[in-house]
Amino acid sequence: MVLASILIISALIGLYYRYTGGKQKTTKEYLMADQSMTTFPVSFSLMASFMSAITLMGVSTESYQFGTIFGAVTGIPKGMAILVLGLVCTFYSTLGGLKAVLITDVFQSFLMFAAIFAVIAVSAIKAGGLGTIWEVARERERLKFFEFSVDPTVRHTWWNLIIGGMVTYLSLYGVNQTQVQRLLSVGIVVESANPGTAQL
Repeated sequence: MVLASILIISALIGLYYRYTGGKQKTTKEYLMADQSMTTFPVSFSLMASFMSAITLMGVSTESYQFGTIFGAVTGIPKGMAILVLGLVCTFYSTLGGLKAVLITDVFQSFLMFAAIFAVIAVSAIKAGGLGTIWEVARERERLKFFEFSVDPTVRHTWWNLIIGGMVTYLSLYGVNQTQVQRLLSVGIVVESANPGTAQL
């Protein structure tokens, strides 16, 4: 029911932007949102483009357990999930253009944040508080913040996270077509360079 609601809302966002404003009749409106977007939806879209639910679960699991574990929680067969999600995403993207994509990213970002905070709250309640979780992590040696080893066989060190992260994020956020397109949707270049000065 929740998944169906999310998909329906995403599809409705596409319909809304198809039938409002310029109705996606020009290439500029369709591909660059008429360069009329503020930094609020664009910043959320930039984050959501590469911060998926899989990333949130996978990175957390990798950090905690040194291995990625994915569980099927919906009971929907994988092929059906791929087909339905692909159709809904194609639907709202095709009808609503980049405006629909940006607003859907904002909607889905709020859902991701709500899910993260719900998991933290439920975990804290079940464990008896955040202090208990922290203590268990400390006892099991999961809190290694200052690992400066230069040994390349050590899984996570300050060096490989900083250098590897820098290369990864420069490629993702600096020159990736998805990110550049979103930045070009902001009407004023100065606004995209200084998001703190922009109006919502």
